[in-house]
Amino acid sequence: MVGTPVNRFSIVMQYADGGDLLQKITERKNNKVFFRESQVWRALIEMVHGLKAMHDLNLMHRDIKSANIFLYKP
Repeated sequence: MVGTPVNRFSIVMQYADGGDLLQKITERKNNKVFFRESQVWRALIEMVHGLKAMHDLNLMHRDIKSANIFLYKP
């Protein structure tokens, strides 16, 4: 109906073709391959920057876990 307010919640996401962090951790664990320390630091810093950006917009993520950290292929 025109003019009637609609309460909606939309999530817009960009496709991340690299899977998620839990998949990467599991894959490396199964192959007994360690992440380099520089890789861990880079990922942590990017996650903290993303979380800060969300907080700056007064948004809150209530389910932060490795399965919800989406990755891009290099």
